[in-house]
Amino acid sequence: MDKTTQIIADFAASQTYDAISTEAKAAAIRHHFDGIGCAAGGFDSEPCHVVRKIAGAVNDSNGASVFGLNGKATPEYATFANASAVRHLDFNDTYLGGKGGGGHPNDMAPAIFAAVEMTGGSGKDLITGLYIAYEIFGGLSNAIRFRGKGIDQGISVSLGSAAAVAKILGLDREGIANAIAMAIVPCLPVRVTRAGELSHWKGCATAHAAMTAMFGARLAQAGMTGPSKPFEGFDGIWNISGPFDLSGLGERIDGKSAIERTAYKFFPAEFNSQGPITLLLKLRQQFGIDEIEHIDIHSYHLTWHEIGGGQGDVAEKWDPKTRESADHSLPYLAAVALTDGQITLESFTDKRVRDPALRPLMQKIAVKDDEALQEHWAATSEPKNRIDIRLKNGRTISEEVVNFRGHTKNPMNDDEIRFKFDNMIGYVLPKDRAAKLSDMLWSLDRQARLDDLAANFRSWGHA
Repeated sequence: MDKTTQIIADFAASQTYDAISTEAKAAAIRHHFDGIGCAAGGFDSEPCHVVRKIAGAVNDSNGASVFGLNGKATPEYATFANASAVRHLDFNDTYLGGKGGGGHPNDMAPAIFAAVEMTGGSGKDLITGLYIAYEIFGGLSNAIRFRGKGIDQGISVSLGSAAAVAKILGLDREGIANAIAMAIVPCLPVRVTRAGELSHWKGCATAHAAMTAMFGARLAQAGMTGPSKPFEGFDGIWNISGPFDLSGLGERIDGKSAIERTAYKFFPAEFNSQGPITLLLKLRQQFGIDEIEHIDIHSYHLTWHEIGGGQGDVAEKWDPKTRESADHSLPYLAAVALTDGQITLESFTDKRVRDPALRPLMQKIAVKDDEALQEHWAATSEPKNRIDIRLKNGRTISEEVVNFRGHTKNPMNDDEIRFKFDNMIGYVLPKDRAAKLSDMLWSLDRQARLDDLAANFRSWGHA
């Protein structure tokens, strides 16, 4: 095997629950709890109905549970359906690496849960799998900026999931290496998913990556082999991405594991919008909407590129037609924050997204790729934003925000994470079953098996 595959496989094979720090175990519980809340919020969406219908058509009594389906499905379909629900709202966690790589590592959790459920494993096994997956995701995000190569964040989801699932399935170093190769070589995702007018696939792409990881791991478990040099071999991944170094995989940064360095989202919108939203909600108290002449939102390059028209998609960002486009449109998010005084799940109904009354205000908003803020970001990894609001009377209001709520340097506390969960779990469960689920999730390390959790998930949406 090539060196990169060996590093990932050796790391996954060597991990044990007892060797994981107390802080990392606690973080794994919090992030899994947060992701389940996000899944409840996304459960009733159109794309999630589509994938549940497909998952439910193939019954597999030896498979894994799907949110809201009475029976079990194949582990691949269960992973795809559940991860699509986790991701739909764009509300689950975010890891940003030192080179600008990153994404949403909690997208990997459904694959890991499915593997533990199938093998009769415990909550401790799930925590171990999450730790492995987050470390690999974080290591890749720190080593290379895949988005600059046209490769989507699903590559990190697939590799982290494949290694963790293979470990849970009991594969040795060679088996994990085969799982990694067969997860990613046939399914290298491209970033067109996140440019232009965004489709349902924006919320399903990483779910598909997790599904391919599950499939690759199961093939390896059954004895199939994959390319031995998927990264560094002739026409391997490095031929597309360029080389990168994972020799520091598993090392702590500032004394913290990758899962401890992963941020939460306070608002159900793209991660880099969190600072501008926070600032606009604060500043709106100082003026009326009809007093606004113009607004400049200054941010670092990633904000402009991802949600401010920097991918040649100005038309789509200033006139979103889909929910997926709206939560990745900073002009839309800014206009709704100023008009409604909040960003909630209701901010993304079809009626609200297409509301013509928002368009005049959106046309007064500009998003600036600010060199000074980019330099601050590059030097400190701290998201910093400035907003300049010019009023019709000639007055200008300017203010900055650094390290918005949810960022690892301004983390959400357990009460805030519970509040976020409680506001969404009611969509799928009555109060008594929701309370029971909350208790089980917070005591994940004490769950001898995941059967009760899985049964609760299957009951979603049923009276």
